[in-house]
Amino acid sequence: MGVVISAVLQAVLFLVLPFVWWTVTARRRIGFFAWLGWKRPVVTRPTVLVAVMVGAFLLFLVPAFVIAPRVASSAATSQFHGLGWAGLPEVIAYALLQTAFAEESLFRGFLLKRVAVSLGFWPANAIQAVVFALVHAVPFGLVVNAGWGLAIGVLTGAIGALLGYLNERLAGGSLIPGWMLHAGANLLTGCLALAAVL
Repeated sequence: MGVVISAVLQAVLFLVLPFVWWTVTARRRIGFFAWLGWKRPVVTRPTVLVAVMVGAFLLFLVPAFVIAPRVASSAATSQFHGLGWAGLPEVIAYALLQTAFAEESLFRGFLLKRVAVSLGFWPANAIQAVVFALVHAVPFGLVVNAGWGLAIGVLTGAIGALLGYLNERLAGGSLIPGWMLHAGANLLTGCLALAAVL
């Protein structure tokens, strides 16, 4: 139950700054969730979208299968290790809400879209990817070591850049494809941890 409460709190916390910004700048023009990108995707190149999703999904699995086994007690999903299927509600809250919803809303929905207004898509995508990488790499590097932190940073930065491209360039600004991919990868690794495979 603690993970569920933590997931809700993190999602709310990650929405505070975007909500204040929206209230000041866009409240009269567009709804909050549509402004972030929580809207139906507009897909004009489905083959490219699927290829990017597959590539990003494979990148998501590298930390799970290459890095996590070497630093098992520090991996994000280690909290679920060996809990069995009784831990499934917590894994679902972690994957769908705490990580995917909160992070997609803050990094791709808020940061990328707001910076792109001033700098354009490519610089904005690079900035959000670097911030996304740092948020994952720095704590990991402090707990485990700098080498593993750097590896996590490079991988999460690449994933963040792919998710930004996927959402903005291939889905018409919708966060839904990136959220599905992010949630799916974290759900898979969480379930593998439940079964004590990871």
